[in-house]
Amino acid sequence: LILGYLKDLTESSSIINGTIRFYHSVREMAETRLLDGTGRKPHYSLRNLCRGLNYAASNPFGSPLRSLYECLCMSFLTQLRQDQHYLVTGLVQQCLGITEQSLKTVIPPPKGYKAIQVEGFWLAVGSETP
Repeated sequence: LILGYLKDLTESSSIINGTIRFYHSVREMAETRLLDGTGRKPHYSLRNLCRGLNYAASNPFGSPLRSLYECLCMSFLTQLRQDQHYLVTGLVQQCLGITEQSLKTVIPPPKGYKAIQVEGFWLAVGSETP
């Protein structure tokens, strides 16, 4: 399943296996440690994983690892309480072998449209003046 989504992004076995480890681990954490915004266990399914992988496959951050990191965080942090985000971001970093330093690199501007950078993220600029 994972290779099917990421075949055009990467064929690295360490990234594929890391993604598998992440998914199994985050599902286990959801049963034992994590809480959503209402204080209940978050529900993670293949749908969460596939959403993240589908977006990561387009390489929106200009780097396969960075795109996978950001997209998995997008898919799995949304339900969580803010004070538990560090648990999942740390798990993604550990499973994919991503360092804190590599996350500090500047994300390149998107291709195909004009954008401005706000707090490390690129936002599309419209034709109207603010």
